[in-house]
Order: sequence, then structure tokens, then C-alpha cells
Amino acid sequence: MKRLFFFSGHGLTAYEWDKNQYLSRYEFLATEVDKDRFKLFLRQQPTVPSQILVDVIEEEFSRDHIPYVTGADRRALLTRTKIKKFRSNKYSYIELQGRQKEGRKDLNVLVSALLNPKNLEYWLEQIQESQIPIEGIYSLPIVGGLLTPIIGELSNPKHNANKGKVLIISQQGSTTLRQSYYIDGQLIQSRLSAVNDEEGMDYVYLLENEILKTIRFLESARVYKRQDEIT
Repeated sequence: MKRLFFFSGHGLTAYEWDKNQYLSRYEFLATEVDKDRFKLFLRQQPTVPSQILVDVIEEEFSRDHIPYVTGADRRALLTRTKIKKFRSNKYSYIELQGRQKEGRKDLNVLVSALLNPKNLEYWLEQIQESQIPIEGIYSLPIVGGLLTPIIGELSNPKHNANKGKVLIISQQGSTTLRQSYYIDGQLIQSRLSAVNDEEGMDYVYLLENEILKTIRFLESARVYKRQDEIT
């Protein structure tokens, strides 16, 4: 059996499956009652290795560049860059995103971190106290890049699925909307916005308005041009 814990900031959901077959889903809100339910749930479940997927508004993304070096010098520089961006935040991540085409041809990097991990840490403590091994903590926008080849293939079978610009829009809750922008499968920027789901509001209009805000943001960051084609 496999298990995935999905943390949205408002609560945590546990998904279980076995041999590619979906088994069950358990949802726990950030209330005292549900926290007690979660403790009981963990005591009753087998201690199989589990993964944690995170999608919260407090995750920040930053793009930067570093000089081209290799080996131990590169590893040290990546560590310093991550600390410089987000201090000594243990819930941080950095990845290389190729080299610049002009100038010194520095290495492009993406750095991300959870700015307020306290809410997540409560659930982590309960999981660890139950002796459930945690295989990893993953960011939804970052792992979303794995979907871009599939989306490219579905939108245009003749298109090179590993190339191009893709905007993935997802909604895990009724009050937030996630938009993640990828170039050649690499996350460039991600935005989680609060949405007003008042009764009678035109959802298509709401979605279009949020997409336009994201496009304007990408233009101001100079990672998108109006002539660019987005899947």
C-alpha cells in the first residue's frame, strides 16, 4: 500500500492506494476535533512509507543566477544561494534551470521555501510520533512540471511535449486558485490567489480575470511576451 498526505494550509488529506488502485481518502481540517481524529487515524493505519505534497499560499518562489562552476564549488554555491534567499529555512529547495544564453552564461536557478511552516509542522509531528516514515516533502507547483509533457501531447500530438510554455491551473479548495507557469518543463513562477466563490458569480469570468493578472505579472517579470504561445 502507498500513502500520500496532501497539505493545503487549511487542513490535511490522506490518500491511499495499492497496485495503482485507489483505496481511500480521509480529510482532516485544522480544528481540534479533526486533529484528534487524525491522531486516531494514524494509530490505526499501517506504518508504510508516505509522501507529503504541499500547496500553500506561504510558499515563495524566486529565480536567480549564479556563476558557472562545477563539483563541490557548485554545491557550496547552491547552498549559499538558498540560505541568502531564505535564511536557514529547512523547508527550502533549489534547482538548476540551465545556462543563460548571453553574457557570462551563468547558471539559472529556482529557489523556493515555506515561509510559515508552523501549520505543517503540527501534522508532521503527529506523523513522526506514529513512526510513519516520510519519504519526502514535495511542492505541488514544482512537481507539476512532470505534467507538462502530457499536457503538451494532449494539446498538440505533433508538438515536442518537452518544449514550450505551459500554464497549469488547479483548484484544490473552493477559496484558492493555483496558477503555475512552466517553460520547457521547468517551473518559472507560481501564484496562489484567493478567489471569491459567492453564489451567482460567473466562474468563467473569475477564472479569466485571474489568468489576466498572472499574464501581467509574467510580463512585468520579463518571462513572457505577448507573442508567446501558452498551452
